[in-house]
Amino acid sequence: MPDLLADPALTIFGFSVLLPLAFSLLAKPHSPSPRSHYQLSHQSSRGSKKKRRLHFPLECLPNEIILILLSTAVASDANGGAGTYRTLLLTSRRLHLLASRTCLPFVDVHLRTSDALKSFHRFVLSDCDRALSVSYLRIDPFIPLSAYEQDSVCTFIVQSCRNVLYLECHGRVLKRSIAKTQPFMHKRCRRLLVWTRGEYMGAYSMERFEEQGTLVNFC
Repeated sequence: MPDLLADPALTIFGFSVLLPLAFSLLAKPHSPSPRSHYQLSHQSSRGSKKKRRLHFPLECLPNEIILILLSTAVASDANGGAGTYRTLLLTSRRLHLLASRTCLPFVDVHLRTSDALKSFHRFVLSDCDRALSVSYLRIDPFIPLSAYEQDSVCTFIVQSCRNVLYLECHGRVLKRSIAKTQPFMHKRCRRLLVWTRGEYMGAYSMERFEEQGTLVNFC
């Protein structure tokens, strides 16, 4: 067998053939096999799905800690907590379930418009037990309502939220609500603000609140 390194002519010839071949192989783009292409696309798809499934970082914590954080966030909201509460309900299914009742006692439920009143009415109808968690309820007396809405929607809301600590509403609504709930259910109420004087209240309504030490004010 001839020694290639000992023969300069053969060495030059070998390099002249091998070098162009090597460069052509290096310059040629790599085309993966169908199997490897499928694996790469499958991994990419799986990675994108994993990213889409990433949970909200708060949800990595135990439920007990999450409940404390959510309640603190709602209670510290300078605007009464309603905006923070709505945001939590829309964040994820898990936070919705956790915040739905736990955070509601810290929310100042202030119904200023007809749309807000009807929306909260639907909210209570979807889960009547949720109304038992309401602690602060204010129904604006100047909402333009029909007689039916005053008698049905407002009355239903006040009757359903019977664990309130603070209640503010029109005297007519309060009278209808109390008259339709026997026995007296608003035993936790500590402060009552009634729009219009006591002629709409009725002796029974006033006596029951005063007997339990509720602070009653009129506007």
